[in-house]
Amino acid sequence: MAGQADNPNPAPWEAPGKRHTQRYGAGGPPQAQVPQYPAAQPPQHRPQTSAYPPQPQAGPRPAQAYPAAYPQAGGPAYPPPPSSPYPPSPATPYAQGGYPPAFSNAYASKPTSGMAIGSLVCLGAGFIIGLSWPVGIVLGILGLKETGPGGAKSGRGMAMAGLIANSVITVMIMGFVALLFMGASMAATQAGKMANVRQDSQLIESRISMYFRDKGDLASGGHKFVLGQRSADKTDGPLAVSQLVSPSELKNPIDRYRISVQGDTATVWYRNDEGVESMATTFDGKPPRKPLPVHDYDWPE
Repeated sequence: MAGQADNPNPAPWEAPGKRHTQRYGAGGPPQAQVPQYPAAQPPQHRPQTSAYPPQPQAGPRPAQAYPAAYPQAGGPAYPPPPSSPYPPSPATPYAQGGYPPAFSNAYASKPTSGMAIGSLVCLGAGFIIGLSWPVGIVLGILGLKETGPGGAKSGRGMAMAGLIANSVITVMIMGFVALLFMGASMAATQAGKMANVRQDSQLIESRISMYFRDKGDLASGGHKFVLGQRSADKTDGPLAVSQLVSPSELKNPIDRYRISVQGDTATVWYRNDEGVESMATTFDGKPPRKPLPVHDYDWPE
């Protein structure tokens, strides 16, 4: 039984009181000691002492005179800050209302400039009708005036695009026309020079023919034919142009021509501005005879 009394884990069917009695004796387990605090004392009312005088009773307050100015606190008096030498900044238009609205009805109410639209129309019509690009330039300038910062119409971008495009095309056409005129002028000048060469070569050829008929050949030693007259002076050396014509009779300078003789054939050569020679004309003293027509019945059988 002593082993059962010392057993700290009795059987579950044993009564709780019995367990405590067996383990701790008749008195049971010792109770926890709870500290005892003194009872709360009621608060004692102390007379209020205040550093301020008692409030007067309700009633009309007497008028109190205040000093005209209060004395300044102790310390030196500082001068006022100097004024800024810069003028005050102008008031921004966004100071009151913040940022401006993203879209204003004032811009939406502006009509589109008809001059700007007309400038673009002239740009496209120029490729079909032609000669409308100068008109587009004038309309573009007028459109820029209407759509300026203080203008009453919109469409400045269209006016600028029409002005630039029409101006570029007009300049290109004027340059092309100028090139055509220059080419035509050069061609006319060259044609005039060639006409002068033909006229001079015909004159020289006629004088060679006169020399050949007078002497019978193109060898040296014949009479000169300056100004178309038979001269008493005779040639010495190869036949030259200066022995047949004078410089005043020719359209081109006389030193541009030379004569080369080969038998009874004389060739006149012309040298152009670049120094290139070309054949101007040819004289044949004994041209080939025209053959007589031959018939079958002329042949002997």
